[in-house]
Amino acid sequence: MIRMYEARDRKDGYWYSLENLEKMYDNEPVNYSYVHKRLECPCCGEEVLTCKIDEEIAEITSKRSEHKSTCDYYGFKLNQNKVKQKLNNLDDFSKEYHGVIHGHPETKKVIGRRGIERKLSEDDIMVTKLFYGNVVIKTAHSKDEEKYLNFSIKAPKGDAITLSFQKPVFESLKPEIDYLLNNIDKTAFICFIGSIKQYDEYYNVVIDKPNQVVIKDLYLQK
Repeated sequence: MIRMYEARDRKDGYWYSLENLEKMYDNEPVNYSYVHKRLECPCCGEEVLTCKIDEEIAEITSKRSEHKSTCDYYGFKLNQNKVKQKLNNLDDFSKEYHGVIHGHPETKKVIGRRGIERKLSEDDIMVTKLFYGNVVIKTAHSKDEEKYLNFSIKAPKGDAITLSFQKPVFESLKPEIDYLLNNIDKTAFICFIGSIKQYDEYYNVVIDKPNQVVIKDLYLQK
């Protein structure tokens, strides 16, 4: 059983965060009584969720095995050491990038995936996955600008994530870095493979290999 932090109303396609549903339960109990019965997975559309909110608990849960096999939430295990080894070979992930960028969810997964247009969950932390989505690009402070160049990315309903580019990849990822620098406060579709660390409400991923980041506009130009 896994905890989820958002769901979609199959009637109108609206996305609700758990916080939205809690507020609805408190302030619009009649509306909540209808909405919570028609929630579905925001990724694969399967009606496999259980939303339980009362005076003591507020949670959305589901079974991984009941999601579609192409869903971000579907169970997918891959040895983390093997993933890190594959990071040295871009070809191992080229089809995965292609499938995500072109919206082909039927593409066979070679790594766990997670859309960052939605809130991160507990099993997205310290696990190497392919994270993807439309995000707004912002600058971010770095304590050591000689070794790191930081950007903050965030979708309206997602979490802010800092991409920390480490000096060894500055040259090999120059097109990606230039794109980010030239598109501050703009929206772009970004994919990155990495392990997100959490510090309180702060999320960070280190980019230290040249194939960890793919930006859709640049990818399509190749």
